[in-house]
Amino acid sequence: MRNSPACGRPSDLLATELKRSATCRHVQEEFDVTIHTNSLGYRGPEFAPQKDLSRKRILTVGDSFTFGHGVNDDETYSAELQRLFQGKAEVINGGYASGFSPDAYYLYLKNLGVQLRPDIVVMGFFIWNDVSDLSETAWPSVDENGLPTRIVSRLRAVDEVGRFRLVKQGIRHRFIVLRNSHLFQLVYSFRPQLFGPLDLLDSRPGLDPGRELASIYTTCLFIDECFFGRYASEWDKTQQVLIATQDLLRHNGIEFLVVLIPAKLQFAASETLDQTQQLSVNRRLIEFFEHYGIAYLDLYEALKKFDLGTVYYRFDEHWTAKGHAVAGRDIFDYLVARFGA
Repeated sequence: MRNSPACGRPSDLLATELKRSATCRHVQEEFDVTIHTNSLGYRGPEFAPQKDLSRKRILTVGDSFTFGHGVNDDETYSAELQRLFQGKAEVINGGYASGFSPDAYYLYLKNLGVQLRPDIVVMGFFIWNDVSDLSETAWPSVDENGLPTRIVSRLRAVDEVGRFRLVKQGIRHRFIVLRNSHLFQLVYSFRPQLFGPLDLLDSRPGLDPGRELASIYTTCLFIDECFFGRYASEWDKTQQVLIATQDLLRHNGIEFLVVLIPAKLQFAASETLDQTQQLSVNRRLIEFFEHYGIAYLDLYEALKKFDLGTVYYRFDEHWTAKGHAVAGRDIFDYLVARFGA
């Protein structure tokens, strides 16, 4: 899981949360960024738990897009919103502090988020995996309404340095000494030729977390027959927690906006998806939102106006700083028009 910065820590409530007062460096081929978390465990500058009554407070929740994978602290869409409001609103980046899936966003808001007394909650909903992520998460305990009171990941755990890594890892990655040994990694790569049938280094029956995790990112999500065949349960749970989030926030007098974050593959010509299929998940969600009166903003059209290579990284699936800036502007315009923020 090299894509995970070393900023996480175990949580008693969610699958993971962010370290407090931490500095983490995140390096990949296309970027080298530094991440700072404040004393409350949120990415970005310090803020007072008690809201300043003279201005609105906006809380963003979501996964790696909201957190700002691949960009600096001041380049996330939350930071862009803060700039655009010019001091008239305070924007808190709850990305990853709120987990990485819609069930976690709900549970975080119920237990922690509402205590910050935001006026508006903006949920960044990533089209490609926020439904299928619920095949990774498990609910060890639920309340009388069948909603989670604790969430864990079946496939990943926070390791000793703060990265999200596969559970039940093979010997190749399980131990730091071996993981960092070039000689061991070389020998391991050639173990079938060296040991043949005696190779027992990585025999793990049962759960294959790598294969299961890879199956979450699949074009199956965009094909109705496949989606409802494979992810019907996850879709039901997604609707359940979104309705619960709407009810929770209404009860606390908080406005709610879901922002649909499109996947890069939705903009490119695809041999496996036709134009109708590329936006099928968007339409499915929009029908649901309109039926239940949940405010939503689809960023597809705003991002479509730009060259794909300027708003998304070439190899990585996430937004560049420009992608965040485009998203921040579109969200700002919507918030001002709808909520007068």
